[in-house]
Amino acid sequence: MWLLWATIAWNVTEGAITIALGLSAGSIALTAFGLDSMIEVFASLVVVWHVRDLDDLDDHHRNRRALRLVAGAFFALGVFLVATSVERLISGDRPDESPVGIAYLALAALVMFGLAWAKHRVADKLGNCL
Repeated sequence: MWLLWATIAWNVTEGAITIALGLSAGSIALTAFGLDSMIEVFASLVVVWHVRDLDDLDDHHRNRRALRLVAGAFFALGVFLVATSVERLISGDRPDESPVGIAYLALAALVMFGLAWAKHRVADKLGNCL
C-alpha cells in the first residue's frame, strides 16, 4: 500500500507542476500530461477504495464500478484533448517552448519507471504478475 500512496503523492505533485507549466507555455501536451496525472490519482484512489475490503474483491459489480470510474475519467481527458486540439488547430495557436517542462518530464519518467519496477517486484512476490 505504501507504493500506492507514494504514487498518489508523486502524481499530485506532478499534476500540479505540469499543469502550471503547460498553462504558462500554452502547451496542450504538458497540460494534458498534468491532467492525466490527476486521473491517475483518481484511478489510484479507486484502487484504494476497491481493495479496502478484501472480502469484496470478487464482487462483480464492485469490479465493474471501479473499471467504469477509471474509464470515465480517461474518456473525459480524451474529450478535453480533442476539443482543445481542434480549437488550437483552428485558431493557429502555437505553444511556447518549455525547457523546464521537458526536464521535468524526464524526471517524471525516471520516477514512474522506478515506481513501476518496485510495484512489479511486490506483485512478483505476491504471485500477481501477468
